[in-house]
Amino acid sequence: MPDYTFRLAREEDLPRMHHLWRTGFGDTEAFMACFEQRMFHSEWMELALCQDEPAAMLTLIPCTLHLASGGVYRSGFYYALTTAPEHRGQGLAPELLKKAVEHRVGKGMDCLLGVPDNDSLYLYYDKVARLKEAFYTRMVHPTAEELTDCRPLRLQPVDAGEYYAIRESYLGGTTYVSWDREAVDFQGEICRQGDGGLYRLEGSRPGCAAVQYTADGALLVNEVLADEEDLPGCLAGILERMPAERSEFRMPTWMGTALGGEIQHFGVITPGDPQSRITGKNGYIGLDLA
Repeated sequence: MPDYTFRLAREEDLPRMHHLWRTGFGDTEAFMACFEQRMFHSEWMELALCQDEPAAMLTLIPCTLHLASGGVYRSGFYYALTTAPEHRGQGLAPELLKKAVEHRVGKGMDCLLGVPDNDSLYLYYDKVARLKEAFYTRMVHPTAEELTDCRPLRLQPVDAGEYYAIRESYLGGTTYVSWDREAVDFQGEICRQGDGGLYRLEGSRPGCAAVQYTADGALLVNEVLADEEDLPGCLAGILERMPAERSEFRMPTWMGTALGGEIQHFGVITPGDPQSRITGKNGYIGLDLA
């Protein structure tokens, strides 16, 4: 097995890390360029090296965890974990997950969070880094036909600053993750690449939604926040503007009870404080920057 070293990334590493990112991640050119331009900061990155060459990387995007019971925690969001093809199978990904805890928790960050892509990864993250399930979302899959009795509410495109303000107005006082404007703008650009965007919903008070089409043509509403009585009209308005045969709307578990849907896990956290203070299934991450 090759000899690997693990450390925080440095500014001088970035040119070589760009090559690693592009060969290891395998996403679209537009998405990779968006990440590099907006979120590629050496101080956020963990690095594995082999003979002083980058072999794997992990990004910890700063965010803030708020607890309904009180308390604000500086957090990092696991993101952009990738390994160069020639170094896969060497255990670099789990080691980077563990090193991130060692390097960050108690040293500028209070906890680390993540959104595993599938059910098996929840078990994997727990096994390799003791990350515990703590965040959930309500997922609703309506069709336009099911909403024909609802008056569609108007959507207006907004910038990251306005979206952030509306989002905070709905989530304040709950257990939730607050994203800074840079991260919200990044999510907005991802949505725009999927022929969507960030929107204000014109209800009894302004709501918001981050909307995009997926590669297979389904409509993904990463997040919708609105007053309860306005939600059906918000969903109808989104589907009127962006029609799709298949759709997925995500919202906090305490919202949209009349719409039904299903409650699903949607995030993990490092153990200890604040994890031990999160109870029930009301913890909310919402945006996952994907």
